[in-house]
Amino acid sequence: MTYAAHRGHFAPYSTHAPSSNINIVAKKPNLLWRIFGAIVESRQKSADREIALRLDRSGGRMTDNFEREITQSLMTGNWKIRD
Repeated sequence: MTYAAHRGHFAPYSTHAPSSNINIVAKKPNLLWRIFGAIVESRQKSADREIALRLDRSGGRMTDNFEREITQSLMTGNWKIRD
Protein backbone atom coordinates (compact mmCIF):
# COMPACT_ATOMS: atom_id res chain seq x y z
CA MET A 1 0.00 0.00 0.00
CA THR A 2 1.53 3.33 -1.02
CA TYR A 3 0.47 6.87 -0.49
CA ALA A 4 1.77 10.09 -1.98
CA ALA A 5 0.79 13.14 0.01
CA HIS A 6 -0.68 16.06 -1.86
CA ARG A 7 0.34 19.58 -0.87
CA GLY A 8 -3.31 20.39 -0.13
CA HIS A 9 -3.31 17.84 2.71
CA PHE A 10 -0.89 19.91 4.75
CA ALA A 11 -1.58 23.07 6.72
CA PRO A 12 0.22 26.15 5.45
CA TYR A 13 3.56 26.73 7.15
CA SER A 14 2.90 30.42 7.57
CA THR A 15 -0.31 32.42 7.32
CA HIS A 16 1.30 35.77 6.58
CA ALA A 17 3.83 37.03 4.09
CA PRO A 18 7.34 37.57 5.43
CA SER A 19 8.10 41.13 6.34
CA SER A 20 11.14 42.78 4.83
CA ASN A 21 11.60 44.92 7.96
CA ILE A 22 12.59 42.01 10.19
CA ASN A 23 16.32 41.61 10.86
CA ILE A 24 17.16 37.93 11.11
CA VAL A 25 20.11 37.16 13.36
CA ALA A 26 21.83 33.79 13.10
CA LYS A 27 21.97 31.89 16.36
CA LYS A 28 25.42 31.10 17.70
CA PRO A 29 25.95 27.43 18.41
CA ASN A 30 26.01 26.57 22.07
CA LEU A 31 29.21 25.73 23.94
CA LEU A 32 29.06 21.96 23.39
CA TRP A 33 28.64 22.35 19.61
CA ARG A 34 31.57 24.78 19.49
CA ILE A 35 33.75 22.34 21.44
CA PHE A 36 32.67 19.48 19.19
CA GLY A 37 33.42 21.59 16.10
CA ALA A 38 36.87 22.46 17.43
CA ILE A 39 37.66 18.78 18.06
CA VAL A 40 36.50 17.75 14.58
CA GLU A 41 38.50 20.57 12.98
CA SER A 42 41.61 19.62 14.97
CA ARG A 43 41.36 15.98 13.92
CA GLN A 44 40.81 16.96 10.29
CA LYS A 45 43.92 19.18 10.31
CA SER A 46 45.95 16.41 11.92
CA ALA A 47 44.81 13.88 9.32
CA ASP A 48 45.58 16.35 6.51
CA ARG A 49 49.10 16.89 7.89
CA GLU A 50 49.76 13.16 8.16
CA ILE A 51 48.51 12.53 4.62
CA ALA A 52 50.69 15.37 3.33
CA LEU A 53 53.73 13.86 5.09
CA ARG A 54 53.06 10.43 3.62
CA LEU A 55 52.49 11.87 0.17
CA ASP A 56 55.75 13.80 0.43
CA ARG A 57 57.61 10.63 1.44
CA SER A 58 56.15 8.75 -1.51
CA GLY A 59 57.57 11.34 -3.87
CA GLY A 60 54.17 12.81 -4.67
CA ARG A 61 52.94 9.65 -6.35
CA MET A 62 49.34 8.72 -5.60
CA THR A 63 49.15 4.96 -6.10
CA ASP A 64 46.42 2.48 -5.24
CA ASN A 65 48.58 1.06 -2.47
CA PHE A 66 49.12 4.56 -1.05
CA GLU A 67 45.37 5.23 -1.03
CA ARG A 68 44.73 1.86 0.61
CA GLU A 69 47.26 2.59 3.37
CA ILE A 70 45.79 6.05 4.00
CA THR A 71 42.24 4.70 4.15
CA GLN A 72 43.27 1.90 6.48
CA SER A 73 45.12 4.33 8.74
CA LEU A 74 42.17 6.71 8.86
CA MET A 75 39.68 3.94 9.60
CA THR A 76 41.72 2.29 12.33
CA GLY A 77 43.43 5.38 13.72
CA ASN A 78 46.76 3.64 13.18
CA TRP A 79 49.03 6.63 12.46
CA LYS A 80 52.56 5.30 12.86
CA ILE A 81 54.31 7.70 10.55
CA ARG A 82 57.21 8.54 12.84
CA ASP A 83 58.60 5.04 13.38
